[in-house]
Amino acid sequence: MIMFSRIEAVSSLFWTKLVSMLEASWAAGSGQNGEGFSLVRAAFKTVSCPPPVAIIVASMYPEELSILDTQGRLPLHHAARRPWHAWDWPRQDGTSDNANAQVLQMESAFLLRTAMSLSPPEAARCKDKSNCLPLHYVVRTFIRACCSSGRSYSPMSVVEVLELLQYFVQLNPDSLHEPDPSTGLLPFLQAAAEATSTRESCSSSASFPDELATSVVYQLLHENPSLALPRIQS
Repeated sequence: MIMFSRIEAVSSLFWTKLVSMLEASWAAGSGQNGEGFSLVRAAFKTVSCPPPVAIIVASMYPEELSILDTQGRLPLHHAARRPWHAWDWPRQDGTSDNANAQVLQMESAFLLRTAMSLSPPEAARCKDKSNCLPLHYVVRTFIRACCSSGRSYSPMSVVEVLELLQYFVQLNPDSLHEPDPSTGLLPFLQAAAEATSTRESCSSSASFPDELATSVVYQLLHENPSLALPRIQS
C-alpha cells in the first residue's frame, strides 16, 4: 500500500479537481463539436479558468501550445478570443470592489500575456481556418470588452491593453498588413469599425469610452504609420 504525505494528498486532490473542471467545461462547449480534449487549450479557452491554472498546465504540457484544433487554432487564438468580464477593469470612479472582485482585476489580460509568453514565436503568425491571426481576435476582444464592462476604467487598464497590442505586433510585424477576414480591413481600420458596430449594439447604460478605441487605432498606426499614407494621398 502506497502512503502519501499530506502535501502529496492535497496536491493529488487539487489536480484531480482541476482536470475534472476543465473536462466538464470542455464537454459543455468544444466537446459537443467533436473536438478532442486538450488541457492547455481548455485552460486558455475557459472563461472561468484562473491564469495561474493556465500557467501550471501549459508548463506541464508545453507541446500542446503548438497543437492545432479542428478549426486550425492554437491555444493563443483561444486566449485572444476569450471574452473579458466586467471585473477585468479596475474602477476609476474612486469606489472599491469587494475583495473577490479585486482578485479578478485584469485577469484576462494576465492570461493573454501568459499565453503570449509561453507560446512559440510562430504562434502569432498562425492563421486559423477562418484566415484570422491572433491579432485580429485581440482587436475584436479589446473593443468589445470595453463596451460590455458597463463601468469606467482606470488608465492602468488602457496601458495594459496597448502594451499587449504592441507585444502582438512585435511578435508578428507583418500582421499589420493582414486584413481581418470578417471586415476586409487592416487591423487599425478593423478597430475603428469594431468600435462603431459595438457602440451601436451596446446595451450597457454606461457611455461607450471612445478614447479606448481611439487609443487602439493610434497604437496600431504608431507601430507602422505608413499604413495610412496611401489613404492620405488618395
